[in-house]
Parts: sequence; structure tokens; C-alpha cells
Amino acid sequence: MTYSKNGKKITFSCKLERMVKMKLAEGIKGRVDGRDVLGYLALPASQYSVLGSEIKRVIWEDLGEGVRGAIMDKVEEGGLGRKGGEEGEGKGRSERQVSPLDDLFTLTLPKIKMFGAEFIPTLYTTVTVSPYPEGESRINILHCTLDGGRMARFADGKFGVDCSTVVEGGMLDPNSGMAGGEWMKVASSVRIICPVPVQFASLLPTRLLSGTGSQVMKGVLRVMLPKFLEDLKGDYELWARGKDEDRDL
Repeated sequence: MTYSKNGKKITFSCKLERMVKMKLAEGIKGRVDGRDVLGYLALPASQYSVLGSEIKRVIWEDLGEGVRGAIMDKVEEGGLGRKGGEEGEGKGRSERQVSPLDDLFTLTLPKIKMFGAEFIPTLYTTVTVSPYPEGESRINILHCTLDGGRMARFADGKFGVDCSTVVEGGMLDPNSGMAGGEWMKVASSVRIICPVPVQFASLLPTRLLSGTGSQVMKGVLRVMLPKFLEDLKGDYELWARGKDEDRDL
């Protein structure tokens, strides 16, 4: 298959938000003084214990050159992190071998079945944490690879991803029905642009495919966001009690 830079494209997009209400940290048995949800969301990314089969910490040197290059390009384009190697013009990609980020993770999404094909996306992410007491952490998507069947392998490296996921927290309004409580919320916005192979440009109903693909993506978020939020809630409660030995850091 061949692709044209200015050819037809299919765009998938969706937004979703989920919120969980919690007891105040003061109400958590054995709470350590000063450990509230705002302090939790100000922790360095390495201090969150939500790693599991889907989320893994990445060693920069273990990444292939193509993935490192794509991540560096995204970092420099968006102003995230720092450049590796020396500053200055004329530095080739092979010279930029130092990780631009302190913490880099991969998130492997559940298998997606769409248009008769299977896709397994792996997202390369980093986390930007706001200082206390802003109560916000932002997950930045730097790169995405696809595995799965033949269609996934053809599409790998030929699409663009723009994804923003924000975790916020704070104190509940006394009029919310849960006086003295806390809350955490996760909101995610995803946009994927896929070029259509020249061979199928006149055959594929791009508008229909965009709508169907967007609904499939929203279904994936409906499964993932609540689970991610519950994992954060459980980790926060352990942290608030000072049970760091029970957290998988």
C-alpha cells in the first residue's frame, strides 16, 4: 500500500470525563498529617503506584532508534522535558541519545476490533505535575505504535495522535451532598488522523468510518478511565495513611 501526504484521511475523535468522590483524608484511618488529595497530585510521577500489566516504566536505552527519534521530535515540538545531548544546530538524531524526560511510561490499550481488523495500540507517555496546591496532573502522549494484524502493521507509523488526559482533585462543596469530602476527576480527549491508502481512496466511506471509529474509541475510554481512576483512589488512600511499603513504586 502507498500513501499520499495530501491524500484522504480518516479522523477519529472522542472526549470522556469521569469523577470519583472520596472521604476526606482526615477520615482515613491512620492518615499522616498533611497528606491530602492536593498533596497527592503534586507528587513526582515516579511516586504514583498505578503500574501494572497495562502501564510500564520505560528504559530509554531499550527503545529503538525510530521510537526515540519520534519522541524527541514530539518533545521539541511541544516544549516538553529537555533535549538530550548538547544544544546547538547541526546535532543529528543519532546524537540525541539522552532521555528528554525523567519519567517515561508505556500504556498498552486493550485490543481494539474495528473494520474487520485487530489493533493493539501502545502509547508512550510522560506526566507533567502541577505544584501544590493546584491539584492537577497532565498525561502527555508522545508517540503511539500499533501491533495486531496486517492492517495494524500497515498503519503503524503512518498516523498522528493528539491526546490530552488531565487528572484533577480538590475538596467537595459542602452542598454537594458529601460535606467534607474530596474528589478526583480524569478527563481525556483523543484525536487520531489516519491517511487512507491511495489504492482505496475512492472506495472507502471516510465519514462513516470516522464516526464508527470514534464510537469504538469512546467505548475503550469508558472501560479504561473508571479503572484508572479507581486505581488512583486506592493508591491515594494508601499514601494518605503512610503505607508506602504497600505501594508498588
